[in-house]
Amino acid sequence: MKHKKIVILALTISIAVMIFGGISTVSAQSTDDTARLVAEDVETRGLFVSVSLTIKGDGNGLVTATATNSFTLGTTTLAVKVELYASETKPIDVSEMDLVTGSYIEDLNIFKSITAKAYTGGKAKYWCATVMYNKDNTGWKYDNTEIVHYDANANVIN
Repeated sequence: MKHKKIVILALTISIAVMIFGGISTVSAQSTDDTARLVAEDVETRGLFVSVSLTIKGDGNGLVTATATNSFTLGTTTLAVKVELYASETKPIDVSEMDLVTGSYIEDLNIFKSITAKAYTGGKAKYWCATVMYNKDNTGWKYDNTEIVHYDANANVIN
């Protein structure tokens, strides 16, 4: 129940920030013989984002990486790049794999997704999905899935 209240509170705050966008303040400033009003736009930026990443084979030779903006608290710009890497030999990590394809979006809205898709080429391969995202131009963050071994039809090999 406590978790549900926290989620409801977070959603309420997020909706309020989206509706009202920024906050305008007006202040009076005076000098020796003049007074003027100064209006400032204080823009509330995103406080928190949650990006999820999945990799999935369809059983028909297609592997798909999907990055989703699962949640955003506040108004934010979220640049996202999702990529698929593959290797015919078992790699230790993604740095030993070849980039197959990728997709980029300058602003991935809340609850929206971006995908990168590639065919196996009729060969069993090891696949890995990566995501890079940048909230409000504050620096790139990086994540990747586990390396998954798919057969020629994009079915998982255990």
